[in-house]
Amino acid sequence: MGADKKACEGSNFTLASNTIADSYLWNNNATSNSITVNTSGKYSLTVTDVNGCKGSDDVQVNIFARPAVDLGADKQICDGSSVTLNTNLDPTASVYWSIGTKDKSISVNRTGAYMVQAYYDPTCPAFDTINVIVVPMPVSTLGNDTAACFKEIGSLTLDAGTADQFLWNDKAQSTSSAIDVEEEGTYIVQLTNANLCSVKDTININQICVTTLYIPNAFSPNGDASNDVFYVKGLHAEKFHLMIFNRWGEIIFESYDINNGWDGTYMGNEVQIDVYVWKLDWLSTNAQEQKTKNERIGTVSLIR
Repeated sequence: MGADKKACEGSNFTLASNTIADSYLWNNNATSNSITVNTSGKYSLTVTDVNGCKGSDDVQVNIFARPAVDLGADKQICDGSSVTLNTNLDPTASVYWSIGTKDKSISVNRTGAYMVQAYYDPTCPAFDTINVIVVPMPVSTLGNDTAACFKEIGSLTLDAGTADQFLWNDKAQSTSSAIDVEEEGTYIVQLTNANLCSVKDTININQICVTTLYIPNAFSPNGDASNDVFYVKGLHAEKFHLMIFNRWGEIIFESYDINNGWDGTYMGNEVQIDVYVWKLDWLSTNAQEQKTKNERIGTVSLIR
């Protein structure tokens, strides 16, 4: 009957005698020249010729099951994450993946078709393939941390770019791609694409109002509604203090409010055309949010 035989589960295997005899007797009591088997075991045959001479032979038949390997449905994962592909096979099964590993399960993070071959014996392999697609994450255009002076601009627009869904941490829990903010703080937006891959981005907004000042050198308080008042012009000056002196060093005007200028009078009377000394003290803020005490002295010409 030859060498031992191997076959896969579900198939029929024929064992036949290569000897012409008068009678045949198998160990399963069959009396034909050949038998069909589909289970593992040792099968023996005894043959008898017309003279009553006997001979026997046996063969081992191994029927192997095909592993029930099922990797499941194709998968999508978000960029930066991974997914575990598991054969769910018992320890007696041998496994070989298309990426070269022999583990029962693998973790992957790249787009591709992953095929696995599994068997209890190489005679009866089983195969399955799963496609893994890595979905790109949404990209935020929120940008770097920045500074703004809301006293000047009123509001600042923050734009997170393009995605299918947005969620901000502002008071309104806004869901638009862009929002207008009116105060400093930390703003966080979550962007989500159609595959439900999400990314968060954060921007810190600091309010910095840089001090700017301009001091004119002449004014004409003649009632023509043009340059009638000597103002210090500018923004964001703190602890403002302006003093005007006559030629004898007397203070004839004093202001602690940048919006309160000198109209060219002293004690309700118009002063004479002349050059007057002024002194200005203030606290300024620079772009690095550093505060500096300042003092300047200059002159202004009063012209009627």
